[in-house]
Amino acid sequence: SIESAATKRSTDKEPSLAKDLRKPTIFSAAILGILHTPAPAVNGLLTLDEDFLREYCNVSDFTEYNVVPGSNPRRIMPAKFPVLEVAEQDDEGRRVDSTALRAAEGKPRL
Repeated sequence: SIESAATKRSTDKEPSLAKDLRKPTIFSAAILGILHTPAPAVNGLLTLDEDFLREYCNVSDFTEYNVVPGSNPRRIMPAKFPVLEVAEQDDEGRRVDSTALRAAEGKPRL
């Protein structure tokens, strides 16, 4: 879990719960990594911050993100997400360019 206002309520009551938290900077580091990764590699990618940093940014030491130094926050999500691909996913059907339709109708671009 990521340290947040929502988790603060719990850690205020039970400070030991902070050992399972990561700093919010792990999320921002992953977002920056995604923004610097070529679009074809990340378009449609379902990933988690830690997994993305490990697989695409070669991060192996996550201790800087631990709220409690020396702790090892437990993983709360599956180690591997199920594959949700279907045979029809590449069938785009009839493509419509809505910008061309708007232009033909004399409407301004959004």
